[in-house]
Amino acid sequence: MGGNSRKFKKAEKSKIKLKGAKLPKGTNVTKTNFKVRKIVIPEQLKQRNLSDPSALSHRSLTAKDCLAKLKQNNPASKCDGLRGVREILGKLPTEITENNLSLAVKSIASVAVDLERDVRRDCYKTLGLLFAAAKEENILPFFDVLLSFLRCAMTHIQPRIQEDSLLLLDTYLMYLPRLVLLNRDKIFPQFLDMISKLRNESKPERTLTLSLNKQQTNTKWRTRVLMRLIGMLKILIDRKRGKKELAEDREVEPMEVEDQSNPFATKSTQISSATLKIDNVFDVKTPGHFPLIKRNLY
Repeated sequence: MGGNSRKFKKAEKSKIKLKGAKLPKGTNVTKTNFKVRKIVIPEQLKQRNLSDPSALSHRSLTAKDCLAKLKQNNPASKCDGLRGVREILGKLPTEITENNLSLAVKSIASVAVDLERDVRRDCYKTLGLLFAAAKEENILPFFDVLLSFLRCAMTHIQPRIQEDSLLLLDTYLMYLPRLVLLNRDKIFPQFLDMISKLRNESKPERTLTLSLNKQQTNTKWRTRVLMRLIGMLKILIDRKRGKKELAEDREVEPMEVEDQSNPFATKSTQISSATLKIDNVFDVKTPGHFPLIKRNLY
């Protein structure tokens, strides 16, 4: 055993040893100095409107920043963005209704068919505040976008999104009743598809859907759908009744003329086209007229 140890040490000493050069001082030290250059974009600072705190949310985000959060995949970020939009609408509604209405309508309506229930409910609440702040005629150019998302929700493959589409319709009926009535022909087919189906595509006959794949009973679901239909019909009837009453109020009775001596007065509102004869007789004895003396004519 002792001999083997000596042989091993001798073999180790006989190996060729390469002596490397030592590293110069300072090459193995990490450099911590770096250069920094400022990037100033005045346009972005101007758009943020940081001088007006009422145009910012509680997180100091502008309306565009809050709307940009709706494009993220995180449900918490979407809810936070919707919450920020509601805060700005409560403090300074003109920041959205006048400056970012188109972007707000399209961005908020896009999450109406989100898979998360909390995001959808926040979306309906935010749309209600937006419709209340903006006038109905200002929403008219963007109602096709709102209507397309409503129809997508009513025909969605997810049953829960179909159920929540009734809440979205309630928001439209509450704040945009006239626009809903004008586009009722585009909504009624989806209404019927939610509780029935065509028996034959070539014929308009329908049959009730027996298996709705909903969390509630078939009767309760049909009742909820039909209640919205009743609401639409009620608004339609009230609107037609209001037009009829307005037309009756516009009918004015003929006016009675008290001054019968006035040759220009008529007994009805329709003025006669016949010309009235006026007796222009100048009498010397009548006060108020100058007498015509023959010598003054020459």
